[in-house]
Amino acid sequence: VNLTAMAAEKFEQWYRRFRKYVTGPQMTWALLRDTPPHQKEVRRGLRRTLRQFIVRHPIRATRLPW
Repeated sequence: VNLTAMAAEKFEQWYRRFRKYVTGPQMTWALLRDTPPHQKEVRRGLRRTLRQFIVRHPIRATRLPW
């Protein structure tokens, strides 16, 4: 995929789909679990993302394999 030759609208569409996958709750949980404890800022951001998901989608959060 040549990102420099891609139209801006198409790039935004791809980026949104990629971001949705990467920041999904299961992937975020896996990243949090595997991030070393000394990377406190990264872990803090991942925890914040998970908390936001849980607050916004409490029923979906109960269905995830934590």
